[in-house]
Amino acid sequence: EKARLNLLGEVKWQRVTLNYLDKYQRLTPVFFNFVRDGRIRMRILFTDNFRAPNSLASLNFKERYLLLYLAFIEHAFDVRYRTPCNNPVRLRLLLDELPVPAEDKRDFRQQLYKLNSSPAFQSGNVRIFPGAIGEIDSRDHVLLQCLDIVLGAMQSRMNTGPPDPSSPVRKRSAAKHQLSTYVLHQVRSINPGFQLEETTPVAAGQGWLCSYRHCLYGPGGIEDNRPD
Repeated sequence: EKARLNLLGEVKWQRVTLNYLDKYQRLTPVFFNFVRDGRIRMRILFTDNFRAPNSLASLNFKERYLLLYLAFIEHAFDVRYRTPCNNPVRLRLLLDELPVPAEDKRDFRQQLYKLNSSPAFQSGNVRIFPGAIGEIDSRDHVLLQCLDIVLGAMQSRMNTGPPDPSSPVRKRSAAKHQLSTYVLHQVRSINPGFQLEETTPVAAGQGWLCSYRHCLYGPGGIEDNRPD
């Protein structure tokens, strides 16, 4: 579909303009069809800047980035509720290129391997084997490019309002606002009760199967809205 739309370069949120808005809106539902069918399960981890976790406040960008990435992998997909949990599964992690030095990348991989002994991974019978962690470039993966559009749209909805008509970049802002509105519509077509700035509630034990979910990382870690 990307090729049919003549989108020859990398699809990115930062490249959204009015000239390309129609093509991006035609590509986005193709991605969400995979989400809707359960072939892709998407999670977005975010924090509320007004309630920043104390564990993050004193850390630099590199430290915050890796800590949140680790929390995301351990908790966001509810691997402890994977079914059937009696059969072990090997998890392969294809990380976006990490913006940290090589030594920090090695240390981070070791932290990921230690997740094998975490309660969540033990409950879900999930294992990360040596050699199963790599980094990839989104330019080579259309699905990651579509994910960037969704992530950018959600970030935009959370942090900016409608475009200012007097702004010198109002045309691009208007295009991004329209696309983010369209993305939000796609999400709510899957989950009609979806709320942007809350952890998406799911039935007990169903977090692994949920096709699209937001996870709020608060002062105590990921804040769960799962019903009792």
